[in-house]
Amino acid sequence: VRDPAGEIVSGSVDVLLRVTLPAAVVATGLNLHNGTAGQSVAVALSTGLSTGNTRALQAASDAIHIPIAVPGTDAAALAMLRSLFQDPSKFYLNLTTTDQPNGLMRGQLAKAQTIVLMAMMTSGNVLPATADSGTGVGQVVAIGTRDAAGNWASGEVYLWANASSSDLSAFSGSHIHAGQAGTTGAIGITATVPPGTVPDPNGFTALGPLYAEIATTNATQTGTFTNLFLNPASLYLDLHTVQNANGILRAQLRPTDSTTFPLLLDSANEIAPPAVRVQAPANLTLYTLRNEDGTVAAGGVLSDLDLRFPQPDQFIGLYIHDAGPGID
Repeated sequence: VRDPAGEIVSGSVDVLLRVTLPAAVVATGLNLHNGTAGQSVAVALSTGLSTGNTRALQAASDAIHIPIAVPGTDAAALAMLRSLFQDPSKFYLNLTTTDQPNGLMRGQLAKAQTIVLMAMMTSGNVLPATADSGTGVGQVVAIGTRDAAGNWASGEVYLWANASSSDLSAFSGSHIHAGQAGTTGAIGITATVPPGTVPDPNGFTALGPLYAEIATTNATQTGTFTNLFLNPASLYLDLHTVQNANGILRAQLRPTDSTTFPLLLDSANEIAPPAVRVQAPANLTLYTLRNEDGTVAAGGVLSDLDLRFPQPDQFIGLYIHDAGPGID
């Protein structure tokens, strides 16, 4: 959150850590430190994990997702947040555990590249042709960092799809392939679909976000990942089902345009305000896929809310309404 002069006056840091471990551990800390590689310095921003507030991490794949709130009243934390924006490479993230109190693993932060792509999917694009019919909209979000030599140091992909088809069998795969329209190509990136993911009785499905991590030593994956940024039209998104193992919906990926709406959600704006006033700074980013004449063919909204509530609460909805101030 910034003031009219552009100065950061509060904010939050959203920490999402994915780990692959040979054995289960108990996390006792997940903190940002204001130091470079080879340094060991005090905690700059903490997620709140401690020996008294631990988090179990299972063997193999697991994750921790915790936000760090930075209120405007905490001068030290606010200074670190401002420094983080100025030069993230001077900060490292450190995970401590009960058996490794000084740190199990750590890494320097790096600025990431991000791109959002969409695809207008139909069953008519599938090869070989399927007897089922359907349409859908797919969305791909790619996030990556590069090393000093320009090679990918990390990469991850999130896939979504809203689809409708006559095929009511379970989804078995979501892939990004290399290939032009009318051809079949090798799978470049695979996102795992949870077992038993089936359409509703009317054939409608909302998939995602499905996560895929890039192995930076795998030439096929890194080549596909690079083309998401440089040549998305050379790639197509393909959804597979048990009934249609060769694919039920597919389309070439296309770049999107975007508009971000920063706003402050405030309970005082409600027609009937609740007794306790709460606020939530937010960003709504609208991504649109356009036809050749500029009209919108498809779109999606990614919502990012920094919740600042005095106590835990249960959410039942997040909506965009078509009305002006003071109108319900």
